[in-house]
Amino acid sequence: MYYDSNISKQDGMKMDQIRLTAENETIQGDGVCRLDGKVTFVWGLLSGETGLCVLEKQDKKMNHARLIELEKASNHRILPVCPYHDVCGGCALGHMTRERELAIKEQRVMECLGRLGNSPKGSYHLEPITGGEREAYRGKVEVIYRNGFGYVGRNGKFCLVKNCLLMKPETRRLLDAIEKMNPQGLRGAVIRTNYRGESMLVLSHDGKLGKVKGEALAEYGVTSLWALKQKPRMTHALDGEITHLWGATTIEEEICGLTFKLSPKSFFQINRDIAAKLYTKAVSLAGLKSRETAIDAYCGVGTIGMLAAGAAGQVFGVELIPDAVEDAKLAAKKHGIENIDFVAGRCEVILPKDEALKKASVIFLDPPRKGCGRELLDAIAKVGIPRVVYVSCDPATLARDVAIMKEWGYTLTNVAPYDMFPQTGHVETVVLLSREKVDDCNR
Repeated sequence: MYYDSNISKQDGMKMDQIRLTAENETIQGDGVCRLDGKVTFVWGLLSGETGLCVLEKQDKKMNHARLIELEKASNHRILPVCPYHDVCGGCALGHMTRERELAIKEQRVMECLGRLGNSPKGSYHLEPITGGEREAYRGKVEVIYRNGFGYVGRNGKFCLVKNCLLMKPETRRLLDAIEKMNPQGLRGAVIRTNYRGESMLVLSHDGKLGKVKGEALAEYGVTSLWALKQKPRMTHALDGEITHLWGATTIEEEICGLTFKLSPKSFFQINRDIAAKLYTKAVSLAGLKSRETAIDAYCGVGTIGMLAAGAAGQVFGVELIPDAVEDAKLAAKKHGIENIDFVAGRCEVILPKDEALKKASVIFLDPPRKGCGRELLDAIAKVGIPRVVYVSCDPATLARDVAIMKEWGYTLTNVAPYDMFPQTGHVETVVLLSREKVDDCNR
């Protein structure tokens, strides 16, 4: 990491430096220190390390400081491989060993379940965290264009990144080719690269996009080309009006022996190798029997549901996005999976009214980062579904929802963390909650 001991105030005077020692570190790479009894976060300082720092932000509850000079280093410190590590901020844990990264993520899951989920360590079976490659694992990337591609950096400003090591090599070559074209009006790109090295490319703009020839990008693996007119206030990278420009309208992806045709806005995990292990574990935890019915809520293109169909008698996939439902139906038909049906809508609305779904023995939940809505969790409990397999990308919202299900009489029995996004401050978890089957549950 880079340390600057000459940081100065606007008047040219050297800023006051303080010596801090980290007692622990957060999943976002911040060292947790104490200054006059107040918690002080220092990004990049590992547990047990001491360094000279300068205060950058102070409030009543906490401080934030910047590391200026490292005086005592941890055995878990490594030199970040990425040259943009300090300014980009995407790989917040790139300065620590793989062993330490996995330990921090596993600890984060346990802390959230204990503090927010009313489930202390030892009250459930915890499996060791599953990790994978630290580089070139992203099957989908979202980048900003400002005379070059990059990300929003640690300071909130655009950070030009010429070689992101989390990208696949073919993705980087494609971005280089687009930069040379420098099309007028370009504001960003979303690239999904599949298991065959083929790419779906979505070029975003805020008005009019200059001409881009799909044929010229085909040599870089592009098989599907789209343009996206961004909304004034975007909520995500594909928020806007999308238009097909060239090639196929879908791209094929494979996981766990199943193939799917994906549209630009279809959800699919970006790390196929770890996702395959996580989905396999989710189906295994469900303990399905041949006559049982399962529900795949938030089913997306139907990956978990179709894997579960091999063990269950009947599976129902429920998804809010109609395009994803159509993708799921096509995949099921292609693979000859006849014991699965898909419906577009909200599971919390459909479940209490559908007699077939109400007979389910298992429900799979794979919600977005915000977790499940209270309405869905209450509906699951009132219907009396005895087993809930919950896949989460945020330990805090997972723990919150676990606490709600425990209020309904469910027991957290199994927890399995997965490092889906190495070097970043994210961790996936799959858990099993179970309760005796009841037909009419009143809290």
